[in-house]
Amino acid sequence: MENLEQSPFYLELAHFELSIYDYKKWLHHPLSIASFQSFGTNFSLLSGGAFAADLMNKKPSVLTTTAPISKELFKADWLEFDETKDILGVTLCGSFKNVYAIGAGYRELKYGTTDFDDFINAVLDEMRSILSANGCNPATVNLSCGINDLVITCGSPTSRNYDF
Repeated sequence: MENLEQSPFYLELAHFELSIYDYKKWLHHPLSIASFQSFGTNFSLLSGGAFAADLMNKKPSVLTTTAPISKELFKADWLEFDETKDILGVTLCGSFKNVYAIGAGYRELKYGTTDFDDFINAVLDEMRSILSANGCNPATVNLSCGINDLVITCGSPTSRNYDF
């Protein structure tokens, strides 16, 4: 087994942790387009339908990025990206899916049932409306940061939000 510190995956994770640190600093500012613009051009979000364990085990995954540089930094044959410039929309999708996942867990919805499907469809419509009302592109919900992340977070009993 190769030394973890020397593997490309470790370096990518170290960069990702730096991005998370920058993101946490941003949390002290009001949520607005201006908040995101304050980072300049050297900023990207990664979000999507993948659990950390799946990424660590190199399971095929799709993530949403807000800048092409992320595709190069995190390049792997088991990882794909969709891309958008809608930074605020990606952030809102990632935030709201946690609230909906708590609701899905509370209602004990099971993946693959009609109740689960109806819930997901209603949530997707609501998320599109929320994005639109905040000046975001409602189609961002169709990316991995939206529908994929929502379905795995709401539909997996291993999700921390599922048993909140």
